[in-house]
Amino acid sequence: MEEALDYVAGYAVGLDITVRGTEDRSFRKSIDSYTVLGPWLTTRDEIEDPNALRLWLSQNGIVRQNTSTADMVLSVAELIAFASRFYTLKPG
Repeated sequence: MEEALDYVAGYAVGLDITVRGTEDRSFRKSIDSYTVLGPWLTTRDEIEDPNALRLWLSQNGIVRQNTSTADMVLSVAELIAFASRFYTLKPG
């Protein structure tokens, strides 16, 4: 896990959208359009600490979410190490 960030090329904002409703849970995150990624990639050298990034989302000028990566249960390196046990991760 200590080396996980050595394999990161950069960071992009991802918005994990969950549909709420009565449909089967397996369909809530399975459609391609349910995750928005980007549109920019910030290279690793531009982010001093990926575990201290302020994130917010506003809609029509109203702040809907306001948080930090410091509030995540797992650190970025821990998430990469965890995900690599299940997904094929390629360099970058």
